[in-house]
Amino acid sequence: MEIVTGGTNAQRVTFLGDTRSGKTCLMQAFLGAPGISSVVVVDSKHLDHEWRQFAETHGYVVTMSPADIRQHALVIFRVDYRSLLDAQGWRKEGSIGWQWTEALQSILWRKNTLAVFDEAMHVLPSKMAHPEARRIFTQGAGQGIASWVASQAPLHVDTVALAQSEHMIAFAQTLPEYQADIRRRRGVDAAPLGELGKYEWAHHEKGRSDWDFYDPISIVKKRTTRAPSEYEPTPA
Repeated sequence: MEIVTGGTNAQRVTFLGDTRSGKTCLMQAFLGAPGISSVVVVDSKHLDHEWRQFAETHGYVVTMSPADIRQHALVIFRVDYRSLLDAQGWRKEGSIGWQWTEALQSILWRKNTLAVFDEAMHVLPSKMAHPEARRIFTQGAGQGIASWVASQAPLHVDTVALAQSEHMIAFAQTLPEYQADIRRRRGVDAAPLGELGKYEWAHHEKGRSDWDFYDPISIVKKRTTRAPSEYEPTPA
């Protein structure tokens, strides 16, 4: 598995998994790989145990100020949840909603960076997604912006995330409606995801008809016979 995290041919990745399934640990393992030097993590959950320790270890600035997105190479932006709901304020400078607009515009200003949206149900929802958030995901690659979106459920995320991502990484998906939505958006049978054990995960590359399966993140060891990837994340 090779994921381009910015610059020429920047790619998009969707991470799916229930709470405490391992999504954040896996993303952080990928982010810890060599060569990733420009990242903005949009954190809507504000859970210290998820991102703050990672930020301290890897030199990220944790902030609620959109201005810091233009000042620092590695940023955890703790978006104010009220700004995600203030759709009318998205176009009004000085409002709560404008903070979200300013943050998204700052990501676009950076170019050649990796934008991580966690949790996508909040920041790239199926209904009322900010136009600039959709623009980053659908058009950002043209400016060298790679996008990762993480979500607990496929049904509540903007459909472009599932359909257009070059890569999908999924933890166990046991609900039939979730499997059906993945199959509809990705064109691949999602039933094998119901057989995944705790912390096991699968990878689907757009256009393929099958999945690759991996052991839990503490091992990060491929369980299929396919040739090893050129890109191997650093174990958490």
